[in-house]
Amino acid sequence: MLRTLVRLLTVATGFGALVAAGALPASAHVVVTPGQAVQGSMTEIAFRMPTERDDTSVKLTVTFPEAHPLPYVLVKPHPDWSIRIRKVKLDTPIDVGGGRTVSEVVRSVTWSVRGRSHGVGPDQYDDFKVLAGYLPTIDRMYFKAVQTYADGTVIPWVEIPSDSDPKPAHPAPSLTLVPPSGTAAAPAAAVLKPGSTGRAATDEAAGPGASHGPLYAGAFGGALLLGAAGLGGRSLRGRRRPPQGPGARDAVS
Repeated sequence: MLRTLVRLLTVATGFGALVAAGALPASAHVVVTPGQAVQGSMTEIAFRMPTERDDTSVKLTVTFPEAHPLPYVLVKPHPDWSIRIRKVKLDTPIDVGGGRTVSEVVRSVTWSVRGRSHGVGPDQYDDFKVLAGYLPTIDRMYFKAVQTYADGTVIPWVEIPSDSDPKPAHPAPSLTLVPPSGTAAAPAAAVLKPGSTGRAATDEAAGPGASHGPLYAGAFGGALLLGAAGLGGRSLRGRRRPPQGPGARDAVS
């Protein structure tokens, strides 16, 4: 049985390495969650910032797309973090319907810890939430993000995928947008009907591919279950025969 256990642990270690190789690079990115929302809706989204260094993340700055300004951005209070909202005036106000226009929009939001002890530590993550709308009629939005660590290291998550570089090293967080008649609706989204702005609905660059981490994780879990079943079967078969000899107690365990 000892040999079988060693072989099982060896297989588990190998699959664990695959999980790490497939999942960790993707998990290190700042991402938008949920990753999908409905065009024209007012939706709560979160910017998820993980910490993959042996240090504490102490600041996150998210810049909203200039090409498609959002008329409404409300920032949810975040305990033990200060929030700075930077707004800009538009040359052309946005028509939001009902005879109303919006001439000032949020360009960026910065969350900063009030003390090092309240940062996002190693192997941790935190969600920084906003209520945003009306989401434009495009296929995808990109929000450039900058993550700062306590030692002063700055990681810019600002690269937009392109045909020449579909999976950049530091991709900007992205949000997929679907029409209201789409089959999948985003959680916490209330579809509203803003007035027409006359802006063209253009698609930005395609987003990065999905991570293979879940695939490796499923294979890893399956290997453990099969291995455990094998060990259980051998153990039961061994218990049907009474142990003999002075070393029998150690052989069946």
